[in-house]
Amino acid sequence: LRTFQPFPWFEGKIRVVPHGIGGISPTTAAAKAEARGRLEWSPNDFIIIYVGRLRDVKGCDVLIDAFASCAPNHPHARVVVVGTGLEEEPLRTRVRSLDIAARVHFVGYQRELSDYYDACDLFVLPSRKEAFGYVLLEAMAREKPVIASRTGGIPEVVGADGALLVPPDDPGALAEAIDSVIRDEPLRVRLEKAGGERVRTVFPESRMYDRTEEVFREAVTVRRGSGHRQGGGDAVSQTDNPGKVATP
Repeated sequence: LRTFQPFPWFEGKIRVVPHGIGGISPTTAAAKAEARGRLEWSPNDFIIIYVGRLRDVKGCDVLIDAFASCAPNHPHARVVVVGTGLEEEPLRTRVRSLDIAARVHFVGYQRELSDYYDACDLFVLPSRKEAFGYVLLEAMAREKPVIASRTGGIPEVVGADGALLVPPDDPGALAEAIDSVIRDEPLRVRLEKAGGERVRTVFPESRMYDRTEEVFREAVTVRRGSGHRQGGGDAVSQTDNPGKVATP
C-alpha cells in the first residue's frame, strides 16, 4: 500500500485480500517417516529444505554459504534444494568449491511437494526480496520450523513468532539461526506451533474467499450507487473462483 501513497486518488479505493491456504494438516511423526521412506532419506539426518526458483533474488547462495559455515558442527545435517533456474549451475559450482557437495542435494523441479515438506526438519527462505512467499504458508501449515529473511512481505506473513527472521544477504546471521534451530528442540517446537497457529488463524483459505466476495459486493454496490448500468447480473455470483481473481 505504501507504493500508492503518492497518488491521493487511490485513497479509500484499495482493498487487500491476502493469500489463503487450506487442505494441509500438521505433519505427524508417522507421515514424516513415511515421506522419508519414499524419498529414501535417512531417518537420522536433519534435513533443511529450500523450495523455489533458483534466481539471485531468492538468495539460495546465502543458504549454501551459511550451511558451509555451520555444517562442521552438525555432521548429520543436509540441505535439499527443490527447484530449478538460471542460478542452478553456479550454485552447484559453489557447493563443490565449499566441499559440501555430499551434503547439499539438488532435486530439480518437483510437481508434488508434500513429501519434501513432510520429510524435512527445517524450512529456509533466504530471499533478498520477497513480496509474499507462499511457500512459507505451505511449510507453516505443516508445522515446520521456519527461518526466513526480514524483507518485503515476509515479516507480515510469519508474524511476531511464526519464524526466525534474519537480515537478507547475511550468511553469518543465517548460519547462527540454523545452528540455534538444530541445537534447540524447545525452540523448534515453539516455531512449529506458532507458525501453524498463525496460518490457521490469519491465512485460512475460507477467509480469502469470503474477503474476495466482500470486495466484489462492495464494488457492485458502489457502481450501482453511482448510477452506472449493470450488464450481466451479479458479478459475484458469476465468478467461478473469486479467490484467484482478486488475490495478488
